[in-house]
Amino acid sequence: MREALLLIGGNKEGENERRFYKALVAQADRLFTQHLSDLEET
Repeated sequence: MREALLLIGGNKEGENERRFYKALVAQADRLFTQHLSDLEET
C-alpha cells in the first residue's frame, strides 16, 4: 500500500475557503494518481 502527503499552497484571499480547499484536494489527488501511473510505466 502506498501513502503520500502532498503539500500544495496558494493564496485564498478573496476565495471561499471551502471551495479553495476542495480545489486543492482535487489537484493533489490528480497529481498523486499521475505519479502512481508514472511509477507503473517504469
